[in-house]
Amino acid sequence: MATQSLIQYLETSQQDGFGAAVPVGLAAMNRRQTEVYLAGEALAAGDWVALDLTAASDQVSSVTIAKADSNKGAVAGTTSTASIVVGVVLGPASERDDDGSGGVVSGGQASVCIRGICEAKVDGSGVAVARGDTLTIDAAAGKAIKATYIGNGSGAAAVALPKICGYSLDTAGADGTFTCYVTPHVT
Repeated sequence: MATQSLIQYLETSQQDGFGAAVPVGLAAMNRRQTEVYLAGEALAAGDWVALDLTAASDQVSSVTIAKADSNKGAVAGTTSTASIVVGVVLGPASERDDDGSGGVVSGGQASVCIRGICEAKVDGSGVAVARGDTLTIDAAAGKAIKATYIGNGSGAAAVALPKICGYSLDTAGADGTFTCYVTPHVT
């Protein structure tokens, strides 16, 4: 379990045993926080995930994840809601949880980035996503999209704010994998 969210090491490079400078990396000293969850379904690296609300009990739901989607239970088979996003799948937690292609088997353990920088699936095909854009969960399970704010059409202050799950760190791009900063709703 993550015990703190402080960055404790500010150096960006260090020396290896031969005196050569090497980058510290994103996972060093809380630049990226990870947790291990049970996979409620088969997952791939880069999938945005949420707590699996279809699990047998609240205790099981609290440690089981599924691909996040914005359908919020509107259709049969929806396994999670965008309101309880926990992060982005980095891959299997161990070799026995690997599906052979770097994904996580259903029932296996997934390593999940719960805060920080990682590669995540973003749908930029409808609305282009640029560096610094806020991201929210899409109806397509496991993907994020650029967050758009919907007013009431009259210019009044009423605005529907989407739940933000992260920020794009890449320049404008189309559908694919983006470098993102994950800011989940639950950690």
